[in-house]
Amino acid sequence: RLDDYNMDSQAQNMLNFVNDMKPHWRTNHLHVTMGDDFQFSNAFHNFDNYDRLIKYLNERTAQHGYKFIYSTPSVYMRAVADTHTPLPTKAFHEPTGDDFFPYGDNPHNYWTGYFTTRANFKGYVRVFSNVLKSYEKMLAVAKVTDSIPSLDL
Repeated sequence: RLDDYNMDSQAQNMLNFVNDMKPHWRTNHLHVTMGDDFQFSNAFHNFDNYDRLIKYLNERTAQHGYKFIYSTPSVYMRAVADTHTPLPTKAFHEPTGDDFFPYGDNPHNYWTGYFTTRANFKGYVRVFSNVLKSYEKMLAVAKVTDSIPSLDL
């Protein structure tokens, strides 16, 4: 719980975190994600704490130079695009030897291929799964209406 007695220390923790992140970002817009799969089961409690922390930090913007807001990926990407800062890109066909999403959740634990390993293959699976589902639906309709002969596959 975030209360008056620990607000200064929690705000300083957030500022330390943001200051550590800042050198790794190319614009003044930093995207700070909150939570993970196994946290935050009480949304009211969590947002109440974040509301207070954001208010506290924003009342002191002149001291630290940051403005904190809730955002969405699209709002964040628009703000970054509006800076007209050239950003590097990666493509699936480039043999960079790394992954798009290195995620570390504990010391020495990294999920480097969680979303992107074999991305083209995953894309093919999605496309052909859709084709298969469409075919199955057509067969189901055909069997109900007897409009086409049964196909033996």
